[in-house]
Amino acid sequence: MLNLIGYIIVCLSVFGGFYLANGPMHMLLQPIEMLIILGCAFGAFLVSNPLNVVIDTFKSIVPFYTGGKYKKAFYTQSLMLMHDLLLVNKLGGAVELEKHLEDPNESHVFLRYPIILKDHHTMDFVVDNMRLVTLNKFEPHVIEKYIDDEIDQYHHHAKEPAHALQEVSDALPGLGIVAAVLGIIITMQHLDGSNAEIGHHIGVALVGTFAGLLFSYGFIGPAASALTHIADDEKRLFQVLKVFVVAILHQYPAEVAAEISRKFMPAHCKPDFEELEAQIKESKDYFRKTKK
Repeated sequence: MLNLIGYIIVCLSVFGGFYLANGPMHMLLQPIEMLIILGCAFGAFLVSNPLNVVIDTFKSIVPFYTGGKYKKAFYTQSLMLMHDLLLVNKLGGAVELEKHLEDPNESHVFLRYPIILKDHHTMDFVVDNMRLVTLNKFEPHVIEKYIDDEIDQYHHHAKEPAHALQEVSDALPGLGIVAAVLGIIITMQHLDGSNAEIGHHIGVALVGTFAGLLFSYGFIGPAASALTHIADDEKRLFQVLKVFVVAILHQYPAEVAAEISRKFMPAHCKPDFEELEAQIKESKDYFRKTKK
């Protein structure tokens, strides 16, 4: 929603300012110039990126407008999911835990945290690393290095749509000049016309430069920056979960590991100590009733 508000402010500032300066608004409506600029930009986008990046970029439209999913509830649920899986391992052993990891959609533990269950990246991260915890065959520093490499791989993949959009943003001013040059070529065919006619054609040509700059710095560039922030949020989440895994490998109890991990959460997503303690108590009560 904040992104949409930002775009509205951009449009009101640019077009509103032009209107207040008594600018001829109809001169900005040049569909052929827009076709040249946006068509070239889209074609270059397809040429410069593999199909999976193109698909991921279009998929990123939803998190872009919603502001991303990595909010306080997501952090809390992901941490509590790992905590609860540790309780399963403690109460039923590795065999019982493996049943939940094999089919999360049928697991009452995973079903308690629907936000996480719907996110396949976080699900893969949780399931894979909980299996490593149960194996207990590696030194903690070895697992930590493995998880760091995994996070870097996730992060690289998550930033590809942002990089793709940034490349388009960087190209748009140049494509605006292309449209402007084509407009000047057309203008040269009318040099025998009146000053008003020549001025009209030059104005149309300059709209191309204007549109290229506006699309680049007012729309596509900020979108690329927003997607970068979303990718960084995912990386921070995985780093928090990594702290939990490493703490468990060092033989800390699940509730202590959860509290240590809480300290690494971003301030705007961090539950306070009492909130996390209440969640842990609720989970313990739930498993106590389930065991009965």
